[in-house]
Amino acid sequence: MIQRHFRISLLSIVCGLPLLMLGCGGATVQAVSDHKTTPKTFVIVHGAWGGGWGFKELAGIIQAAGHQVYRPTLTGQGERVHLASPNVGLETHIQDIVNVIEYENLYDVILVGHSYGGMVITGVADRIPERLSRMIYVDAHLPVDGESMFDLIGAKRTKDLKNRANKWGDGWRIPPWWPDKKKDVPHQLATFQDPVQLNNPRSAEIPGTYILTLNPGATTDSFSKSAARGRSRGWRYHELRTGHNVQWTMPNELAELLMNYE
Repeated sequence: MIQRHFRISLLSIVCGLPLLMLGCGGATVQAVSDHKTTPKTFVIVHGAWGGGWGFKELAGIIQAAGHQVYRPTLTGQGERVHLASPNVGLETHIQDIVNVIEYENLYDVILVGHSYGGMVITGVADRIPERLSRMIYVDAHLPVDGESMFDLIGAKRTKDLKNRANKWGDGWRIPPWWPDKKKDVPHQLATFQDPVQLNNPRSAEIPGTYILTLNPGATTDSFSKSAARGRSRGWRYHELRTGHNVQWTMPNELAELLMNYE
């Protein structure tokens, strides 16, 4: 390790260049990321039908830059599908993430929510704002007190999802949209119906960022409205021209935005 650092330093001196990607006498030196100078802690909350597994690649990119990443799976989802039941609601998922942060004794957390995960991180911020340094919504729902996800997506989409649950999910599970994706599992209907309960004004003091995807031909009205809500609060705002699951389609670009939110 000492020899490697000495070699990099010597090459930078000889070439007279900063430690970026540089070549000198046929040698190439990999950049030392600026991100490593200020290690951060990220907790990423996945969306409906998914699991923490879906953010493995993204987490790897961020960890390679010297940061710490947690990507828990919500109760009844992913590898925790065996815990699914009609009693799992939005509050269960909020408590899932609160517990991760408290049991791991995390502070200055950058809390990231994707899609439905926005409902969850909003509730988490209300419970433990003192543990968080920033909220980042990635194509995610941004509710206010008393709103459910069904309130945000509108009557037509709500009806479609309830019909799917009644027809194929015993009335309480919503089947995945893409059944060919073997890791996607049914999502508990109650988590979409439950309104978020917000009582802590301190949560409004947490800085926020909204990242909106723009996919030609796709319907993103509900996320556009959430993005507008975030911008009205003075949050930072970014757009990525890709599909909803940006963690798969543009993981490097998303990682850069998460790490360089300032």
